[in-house]
Order: sequence, then C-alpha cells, then structure tokens
Amino acid sequence: MNIALGQTVWTSDRHKIGAVDRVLIHAVEKNVEHIVVHRGFLLEHDKLVPRSAIDRVEESGITLNLDSEAAKQLPAFDHSYSSSDLNSGYPEVIPGPYQSMILFSTPPPGQTYLDRGHLFRLDPLDGLLGSGETGAPDGEIIIGKGAEVFDSNGHRIGNVHRLVYDDSGALASVVVQIGLVRHHDVTIDAGLIASMADEEIVLSVPSDLATKRES
Repeated sequence: MNIALGQTVWTSDRHKIGAVDRVLIHAVEKNVEHIVVHRGFLLEHDKLVPRSAIDRVEESGITLNLDSEAAKQLPAFDHSYSSSDLNSGYPEVIPGPYQSMILFSTPPPGQTYLDRGHLFRLDPLDGLLGSGETGAPDGEIIIGKGAEVFDSNGHRIGNVHRLVYDDSGALASVVVQIGLVRHHDVTIDAGLIASMADEEIVLSVPSDLATKRES
C-alpha cells in the first residue's frame, strides 16, 4: 500500500474525517503500525489509527474499515514533549501547509511556546498526556510532513512524501521529494535505511546511489 502524507481519509460509510498527518513506524522492525489522521470537521482531535483499521488505499484516499461513529472512538493523538526534548530548544509549530514541521529554536528566556504567532507558557510534560490522549506507542517513531532524509555522509536529500508498505505492514520503500522549486520524487528502497528517528531517516549509502532510480 502507498500512503501519501496529506492524503484524505474516509470512513466505511463515506465520511471524510481528515488527512494523513503522520505515519508511525516501528523503529526496529520497520513496520508501519499506525497513521495519525489530522482532524477534519467530523473529529474533535487528531486520531491514532492502527494499520489494521485501513481497508484500502486508492488515489481518492484511504478508506477505513470503521464507520464514522467508530472513528470518533479512536484514541486522540498528542505529540507532547518531555523536559529532555526542551534541552535543545523550544518547539515552534509552523501553521498552514507546513503545520507538522517542528523546529527547535531559542526564544526569549523562560519556557514559551509559539503557535500561530502567539507565545504562552509551556510546562514540561515529561511524557504525561491528557485524558484519552496518547503519543507514539513505545518503540514507534513518527514520520510526518517535513520529515528529512539524509544520506550516509549526513547530506540532506529531501523530505518524505510517501511511504509504501506490503501486506504484512513491512516498509517497502520511501518516496522522497527533492528540490526546493522544481520538485521531483525519488523512490528509495527500505533496505537502504540505516536508522530512523522522529521526523528523520538516515540512509546507509551516499545520495548518488540512493537517488539513481527516479519514480
């Protein structure tokens, strides 16, 4: 199956519930385990959807094997930050088409959080989430819009655009968008992935070998 970040998600009774915001992958097994659906009009929160709930993937979007009422009962997803995350800066969420891109910088002294141009106090959560909310399950890493791909020399290749996995959930390949103005896609086999972390994939080969075959 071929999942594109930003792809529309439908329920089995044909209600549009949102779009794919992130894909959660098991860091060791390299299996796609969950997708995060960014809420549409039907949902109050982003939802964590297990791979088993995906019925089919088509050009028109992803259809779940859950109806709209069942989709509302899925756990809410909350990508929270622990105090250790804040040691390298403070998270800034960029609104608009890049709303899932997270940068770390250092605003004025004090714990502050920048969201849509407004600053407010941020208390470290140390992994504690609100009632009914969950972050990434243990052992799973987050790949979302803006996730970067680096070659074996540490050179940035591009950003993740699509993820392809087989019937067992095993990641087969990653489609990377390259270029700042004139974009083009390159398909990289999952066997070339050396490591993965939240919003980052590192390859085991230099960029010229990784990108020699274009999709």
